[in-house]
Amino acid sequence: MPPQDAYRPAKDAIGKALRLDETVAGAHTALGSLSWRYDWDWPTAEREFKHELELNPNGGGHASFAFYLGWTGRRAEAFR
Repeated sequence: MPPQDAYRPAKDAIGKALRLDETVAGAHTALGSLSWRYDWDWPTAEREFKHELELNPNGGGHASFAFYLGWTGRRAEAFR
């Protein structure tokens, strides 16, 4: 499926998950990724990545956030 066709249903599903339970950490990572890669909404992306890490500091969100930081030119932060 082309990304542009998958984007809307994915964003709708993420929104539904967060309405049902705001503490679903992975939904925040997914929203951060969509905000960054498809909306080009970097402030929202960063906020969502950070929120995921607050909810689940030992989870898999570190890699997504580090990749985002590196892509935005903040390589020293990404390595930390």
